[in-house]
Amino acid sequence: MRKIGTTTSAICFILLGIWIMINSNNPDLGRKLIKFWPIIIILIGIEILYYTLVKKENERIRISGLVFLIIIVFFFTNISIDIYNNIKQSNSSFNLDTNFFDNIFTSKNLQSIDKKITLDPIGSNLNFETVNGKLNIEKATDNKITIDTELYVKQDNASKDYELNPITDSNGYTLKIVDDDIDSIKATIYLPEGYDVSIKGTNLNVDSNSDIRLDALNINASNGKFDLQGDIPNSSLKLENGKIDLNNNLCKNIDISMNNGSISLDSKDKNLSINTDINHGTCKINDEKRVNSGISKNIGTGEGVVKAKLNNGTIKINSGE
Repeated sequence: MRKIGTTTSAICFILLGIWIMINSNNPDLGRKLIKFWPIIIILIGIEILYYTLVKKENERIRISGLVFLIIIVFFFTNISIDIYNNIKQSNSSFNLDTNFFDNIFTSKNLQSIDKKITLDPIGSNLNFETVNGKLNIEKATDNKITIDTELYVKQDNASKDYELNPITDSNGYTLKIVDDDIDSIKATIYLPEGYDVSIKGTNLNVDSNSDIRLDALNINASNGKFDLQGDIPNSSLKLENGKIDLNNNLCKNIDISMNNGSISLDSKDKNLSINTDINHGTCKINDEKRVNSGISKNIGTGEGVVKAKLNNGTIKINSGE
């Protein structure tokens, strides 16, 4: 008498051990691999077919009880992984609202130094780079570029001369405030309408007022919180961890990508082509909602393009549909 499933069970036990090692070191890969557990049924079917063809006359064939044990183990492992990921996403909170950005400006070992520059417009670009920055972008009232900063420096280096020295070319200005003695900065940037702004840094809190009018805003940061309002039709926002709130009247080309956090877009635009991608978390576009899956949707003529890509967290988009 032959027992079908013994070979398949042995193979599956080996695969289970390999999967446990992979899942311990790379949970994302482990989560994807466990989805292929129904291959066990295919292997059992192949084994049944083989032994049926080669069995001798009057030879009895039975299915090994190990087969059912293996199926149960893989089935419940898959279910438990899904439940764990859903609970993890429900309880996750990517909140950079207060603690970090408040604490970096309240250290007793830092001294504030005020620096301000006013520039005549040249070209249409402003490139700004800093570390540990709290930045506010506002509309200029005098058609000039004004950058008003508070530099937080170590007290034993407070006597050092810190000047704002932008680099000028035909396209505009580049200002880099990165110094080993500068711990953090606060800055208000006043800009005329129609500027193209690029901001780069680590640990950035960036706000813009509702009356700002920019041609484009590009931000690239490792950690941050962006609260962006106004008329900014073109935006490229790259963030490793944090929170992005974008309130925009018109969306021509919006490209947002993040690893961990939340993305929120509110727009009055009624003509959007929206493409979102999310691995773990919830995605919602107006009234349509999905879990662990992105949404592709055209609203109106689909003239404006919105792309949002996120690994872990939430995506929420409200348009003027």
